[in-house]
Amino acid sequence: SLLFNLFRAKLCVKPSNRLILVEGPLDGMKLEEAGIHNWVATLSTSFCHAHRTLLVKYGIKDLFVAYDNDDPNKYKDHESPGEKGWDRMERIVGDIFNLHRVPLPPDSDCGELEVDQLKDIFKDISC
Repeated sequence: SLLFNLFRAKLCVKPSNRLILVEGPLDGMKLEEAGIHNWVATLSTSFCHAHRTLLVKYGIKDLFVAYDNDDPNKYKDHESPGEKGWDRMERIVGDIFNLHRVPLPPDSDCGELEVDQLKDIFKDISC
């Protein structure tokens, strides 16, 4: 039920009510390096109902999911953890929030990208 960085992110999400979800703290720290502060890490792709309750409490309207974009062929069932996380998000919050999937380059995550790439990807989302 923990959302890493929620304490800080909630300070900058108003008035846009936009929040970026990443898998891990290192992904988020790279976003900080790029000057992007409205992010939380779900500490894997296990978003749950307790997380949803927290986001409703803080008035979030738009969720931007930036889970890792791993190559699905690496996995036995041909579905990456990021893909499974996106499916879970759609089931748990798709009817409450405006849900958006952030297109990351193939086989990458926020923590691996350059600061300039992150600024470009999140230019219309960040605060």
